[in-house]
Amino acid sequence: MEQVNPSPNTPPPNAAPEVTVKQTGNPLFHMLPMISRLIVILIIGVLFVGGAYYLGARSNLLQSSKNQPIATLPAVSTITPTVPIGLDPDTVTQDYYNWYLNCLNQHLTGTNTGNRQVDCAFNKTGALTSDLATKLQQANMYDPVLCAQNLPDKLTFDKSVITNGTATVMVHTIWGAGTPGNIQVGLQQLSNVWKISSIGCNISQSPSTTPFYSVDLDATFYLPAGWTVSVLDRDPMAAQNTVAACTAANKEFYKDPAQCTDNADTFLIGINTSSKQSTWPNFDMSIDGPTEGLGGACPPEDYNFFSQSLTINNQPYTVKYAQDKTSGTYQDCFQFPMITESGTKSKWKEFNVMFQAPTKDVLDSMLGILQTAKFN
Repeated sequence: MEQVNPSPNTPPPNAAPEVTVKQTGNPLFHMLPMISRLIVILIIGVLFVGGAYYLGARSNLLQSSKNQPIATLPAVSTITPTVPIGLDPDTVTQDYYNWYLNCLNQHLTGTNTGNRQVDCAFNKTGALTSDLATKLQQANMYDPVLCAQNLPDKLTFDKSVITNGTATVMVHTIWGAGTPGNIQVGLQQLSNVWKISSIGCNISQSPSTTPFYSVDLDATFYLPAGWTVSVLDRDPMAAQNTVAACTAANKEFYKDPAQCTDNADTFLIGINTSSKQSTWPNFDMSIDGPTEGLGGACPPEDYNFFSQSLTINNQPYTVKYAQDKTSGTYQDCFQFPMITESGTKSKWKEFNVMFQAPTKDVLDSMLGILQTAKFN
């Protein structure tokens, strides 16, 4: 029996008939699934490209910033203080005196067994000017800082008086119920720092003082109770133990040397106590020319010599004097301290001081008159 091979297009026996669907209507309708897929792919591509660009740009920015200097903030301007740098005159004075007295007490009581000369050196704290420190070291007297031979029980301080870069502070030394001592401390403002420039001992602060105005010096002197102006003279120079001719030395007393002429008028102010006997006490201010110097009339075998720090018109001075070993009286021994102070209306630039005193208290009163004087 001959087998007949089916044709390729002939469906197998019992196969389901093929159904053919014929496309009808708008062809775009049938393309929608494909368009959606394309849109999704496009969005993903955009996001990929954009993210790559962002990451690349940020990387470049960070890399660039590594090579750039970091911006600095503008510097804050310095504020210059309107008040002087450092401590005020009151604090400087109190700190110095409290330190000094405490240091001496420690050595006196044995709390400190070190070298007192080193531990309590006058300018150990640096509160003094170099000039004052030198004068204190050279002083041939009792303690030139405390103005006493014994240590006081305590110290008190008045409020400072400040004028044009200088200041004055009164320090009071207290011994039990006794009369307090008065120390006039002068300060100067140096490079915005207050330093102690002078120490004046035994300043009279008696409330019963009488003011005396000197036309010659354009200054007011405050006389303690019992003291008066006993001599007020304007004789020629020859009457004041100086030469009648105007020498170069005499010209030094004038603000204008041209005013110095032969037999020119000078002045003499004599201030004494009401209990004055003979020439004791004797306290004069005058124009007296060159001096002989300490020792000229006081032989060392008969006298003890001393020096004392004063503050006159806020300026430091050192007065030298001698004490008779036999009588105990005090005098200048022709050392006549030269005081270079005067008021603006005075023609004088300076004047001499002459003194003789029966006791140290009287001498201190004389020197106190100088220290409390007000020069206009």
